This record gives sequence, C-alpha cells and structure tokens, in this order.
Amino acid sequence: MLGAGVGSLIQLLSKEFFYLTIGGVAIGSVAGTFIASRWLTGFAYHIEPGFNTLVMPVIIIVIISLAILVYRTYRGSSQNPVKGLKCE
Repeated sequence: MLGAGVGSLIQLLSKEFFYLTIGGVAIGSVAGTFIASRWLTGFAYHIEPGFNTLVMPVIIIVIISLAILVYRTYRGSSQNPVKGLKCE
C-alpha cells in the first residue's frame, strides 16, 4: 500500500484542527463571559457565569467539530482517487 493510511490521515489532520478549535473556543468563551457579565450587571436579578457555563459548551463544540472532521477525513480518504481526478 502506498501513502498514508486512513488512521494516519485522521490523526495528522485532527491534531492541528484540535489546536485551532481549542484556541478559538478559549478566545470566544473569555470574550463571551466578559460581555455577558457586563451586560447582566444592569439587571436587578442576574446570574454569575460559573465554571459549568463555560465547560459544557467547550466540550460540546470540541466533540462536534472533531466528529465532523473525522467523518469528512474518513470519507475523503476512503474514496477512489481516480474519481476525484476524473471530475477535475
């Protein structure tokens, strides 16, 4: 067999995409928490964003993005390359 296997391709692409996803989620969650806490101070009754309100969305976003990445990588790497070249 020539070239990388499906598992190797998934691992190579997932590693860098995982870092980008974590970086984006970290920046977005910090900014979102800051903006939400500033906005909620104007109300008489408000909540304080806690640890659980940050962790659960991060976990859900990472799981969904990695599941999509693994699916798309597997689908693309298990196809016959001749079909892709013939369409181009």
